[in-house]
Amino acid sequence: MQTATSIQPDKFESIADLIHSDLCLSPHVPAGQVVDLFNEHSLLDAVAVEYEDRVGLVTRGRFMSRLRGKFGYALFEKRPVAEHVEFDCLVVESRTEPVEVISLATRRPAHRIYDDIIVLTEGAYRGLVSMRMLMAHSKDLLATSFAEVSALEEKARRLEEINRLQQEFVANMTHELRTPLNTIIGISRLALKDPELSAHRQRDLEVMLRRGMDLLGIVNDMLDLYKIESGEMTPVIEEFDLHELLEDLAGSFAYLLENRPVELRSDFGGAPRMLSTDPVMLKRVLTNLLSNAVKFTEEGSVSLIASAHNGHVLIEVRDTGMGIKREDRERLFKKFSQLEAAATKRHGGTGLGLAIVQQLSEMLGGSVRLESEYGQGSSFTLTLPR
Repeated sequence: MQTATSIQPDKFESIADLIHSDLCLSPHVPAGQVVDLFNEHSLLDAVAVEYEDRVGLVTRGRFMSRLRGKFGYALFEKRPVAEHVEFDCLVVESRTEPVEVISLATRRPAHRIYDDIIVLTEGAYRGLVSMRMLMAHSKDLLATSFAEVSALEEKARRLEEINRLQQEFVANMTHELRTPLNTIIGISRLALKDPELSAHRQRDLEVMLRRGMDLLGIVNDMLDLYKIESGEMTPVIEEFDLHELLEDLAGSFAYLLENRPVELRSDFGGAPRMLSTDPVMLKRVLTNLLSNAVKFTEEGSVSLIASAHNGHVLIEVRDTGMGIKREDRERLFKKFSQLEAAATKRHGGTGLGLAIVQQLSEMLGGSVRLESEYGQGSSFTLTLPR
């Protein structure tokens, strides 16, 4: 059986590089032998079983729990392990990038969040990747220690309540990742300002910055969702300079578009200068809307427009991107909902951004309206009370 080795993140180009076990059992192996296997390998969280042209999992936690019950071992010891195989698990192709697998893995139901991931090559079984290994790889990309990640995962994995397990995992992971991510993004931006930077180094830094921003977006979305659903996020209403907030946002996104054929346009003249609402929540809503607009616009423009109408402030984010099909519009505001598979694979993301936008907008006493024509662009308008 192949075992995990030390992490060397620069060598990991696909999820196949993170495989920690290539063991695949016959469905006829007695359950007692699987118990012995788990006892001999303390870090083995699951084993793969090939059964009727499909590959499924026998996970340590659920399998051992079943056999620990009254008469459980005596009942199952000599019976085939096929009776314990689970097929509703995450299966990915070996060429898939680790970052994409992280996004898929964290979207699983709470009781499967720590299950191993099955890796196939053109339909043939290749091996298993553990969540511990996957998260360790993610942490190493951010120059943090493997020991911290393992301890964090181990602490979360042992929690007894499934709902609490999910919340603990999300909260700890996002807080741990944000600080190194912000550091990487900040250093990348500073380095890109170096006038003596070679073209090769500039391209590398731009890739590093984009990947860092993508990961930070995932982290922020997951943390926001956790705070909203746990009741930890409530509006703090204060009066602030709306124009200053919008100018700051426009400047940040204009920087990201410097080397792309996309123009960022802004017009705040029709909006009041001062506004009373939660500026942190408002900035989060607009950041998500602008991130989507930038992500799905290959060329043309992204516009940030603010105005006033009938006692309300209207802030519109408009783009000339791919647009949204009519049948897709309603479900986009649901958690983990995304566009068609091709667009999702190309642009990534968690499918949380617009769900968070809608929930935060409602918490601010406002609403979001979507207008779009497929192939020509989209417009999201946030309406807030003055």
